[in-house]
Amino acid sequence: MHKFSKRSLTYILTAALLLTSACSAKSKDIQTLASSTDKAQTETNESVASETGTEASKARIKLIDALKLKDAKGAEFDKGTLSGKSVLVTFWTTWCQYCKDELASLNKIAADYKQNDKFQILLVNVTNSNSTVEMATNYLKENAIDLPIAFISQDDASELGIPGFPFNLVLNQEGNLTKLVVGDKSTQYFFGATEEQLRNFIKQVAEA
Repeated sequence: MHKFSKRSLTYILTAALLLTSACSAKSKDIQTLASSTDKAQTETNESVASETGTEASKARIKLIDALKLKDAKGAEFDKGTLSGKSVLVTFWTTWCQYCKDELASLNKIAADYKQNDKFQILLVNVTNSNSTVEMATNYLKENAIDLPIAFISQDDASELGIPGFPFNLVLNQEGNLTKLVVGDKSTQYFFGATEEQLRNFIKQVAEA
């Protein structure tokens, strides 16, 4: 299994990242590894360019391997259930209203793809004292959200360079990162997107 460095993961995610107005971390524990300044974005792009064909490109091989996911019981999440599928991975927390709005829309949309064995929506709850495994599972149950869920620690999420929530990325059938869906209102897909916008985006991913 390829070992991913914090540096290469950050470059990969921030290279395509248009910074968001989403629910941002309020504590120092979740560090935004991407900067909102033009200078930092330029430095990131230059760093990615300088690593073409080396560390950055190798890390693209299997981003799914870098996600340290657990199930609700704390055991390693079975990534084999995602094999051969395009996967929309949504990182969320229970304290983020943007996340809750998006989950409600995704739950409706997912019903259209239950028979599609080549596409999967995976919810990844970022756990800390304000968003525990129990809180996340209870929220899904109380709101009848029928989507698979995995968990990642706050520290491991930080290493991926996640700047705010919800944070979405798309993995293709080989487990490679193909899209980031993070943006603010200057992008095509932004937080506060309508259900129709989300539906159209997912259609593109699922039918690719």
